[in-house]
Amino acid sequence: MLNIELYRQIFNNVFISKIVFTQVHEIQKNSNSCKYNQIDDVAWMTKNGHHRLLEEKLKFDNRNSNTKTSTNTTTKLYISNPEDIFSLNNVDLFIKIFEIFRYKLLHYYSSDFIQYSIV
Repeated sequence: MLNIELYRQIFNNVFISKIVFTQVHEIQKNSNSCKYNQIDDVAWMTKNGHHRLLEEKLKFDNRNSNTKTSTNTTTKLYISNPEDIFSLNNVDLFIKIFEIFRYKLLHYYSSDFIQYSIV
């Protein structure tokens, strides 16, 4: 259980809290941490359960066209692995994704369907 008094003593102390945040930054430097504008793979967001992030990105990406983010960098959503989209349990989110990426997903689904029907 969190000791609130100890927490306050640590994070209200500017010197100690700066050391803690510096260490956290060092630990995260070589891991899979990404900034908002670096995350543009719909399949990755789906696979890793970042559904709220994906909904926000879909909302502001305006039908998979190039848009400007708050940092003035261009972002374009894409799907690296369509299979991850078809395993999505959130029906409303699946429909939004399918409406935007229908041609890519239909191509994947139809080629996958043909492959299994031939076997």
